[in-house]
Amino acid sequence: NLLLLYWQQEDYDKVIKIADEMLAMDAYNGELDEETNALKSDTIQKKALSLQQLNRTDDAIATWTDAIASDPNNADFYFNKALLLHSAERFAEAAVAYRKSIELNPDDNEARINAARAMLGGEQYQSIVDVLEPWLFPGGSVADDVVVSDQMDPYMLLRAAYLNLGMDNKADILARILVRLQEQGR
Repeated sequence: NLLLLYWQQEDYDKVIKIADEMLAMDAYNGELDEETNALKSDTIQKKALSLQQLNRTDDAIATWTDAIASDPNNADFYFNKALLLHSAERFAEAAVAYRKSIELNPDDNEARINAARAMLGGEQYQSIVDVLEPWLFPGGSVADDVVVSDQMDPYMLLRAAYLNLGMDNKADILARILVRLQEQGR
């Protein structure tokens, strides 16, 4: 496959050219069987990643949107689009894409943390609580004896949201958790 060869050679301009030619073919349009749809998704993905490598962010975002249209249940496509939106400081759009990624892959804690970061950038404090609190406090009660993650970031992000929402008691609980995590060297 010529596309794969250029991909392996990191010749991204040629990957994009070949991908565009492949995607224009009749075989990739209309009703597709599962195998052809997978090939189409892979082609779009390689094009999007190539555009990213060439720092063509807006084109890459548009191509990830095409990839999502081709395979709307692929959490990775939403995640990759969200990363680009986030890096372009399009925080609200990034948060939406991260949330869809989380919906499709609820165990993706990296998407959760990145979503919270985008929401913080967009000052969506209640949304941070909605994304992080159920994960960090699965029993529903914010208590300092509950530590689900050994990472400090999600607790710091949630604490920032609580402080901005005037939820000082919950922010104090998170401060104690953060001190304990720091003492444990995490």
